[in-house]
Amino acid sequence: MVFLGIIFVIIGSFLVIKTAWFRNFFGPIPWFDKHLGYEGGTTFGYKIIGIICIILGFLLIFDMFEGIILAIFRR
Repeated sequence: MVFLGIIFVIIGSFLVIKTAWFRNFFGPIPWFDKHLGYEGGTTFGYKIIGIICIILGFLLIFDMFEGIILAIFRR
């Protein structure tokens, strides 16, 4: 799981750092533009996705992912 977590952190970091490249390559995402603002909605959306990937990656690296999932979905 540590290896998968490292991959998530690298992908998330790349998403946050190279947001303009992703926006130019994949194009704008209409949902982000509609709900997060027309100017920079897609850019902000890519950064949010990247930060979520980084957080999930660190949870996997430190073996905390399972505990958090169980705490959320346990009765």
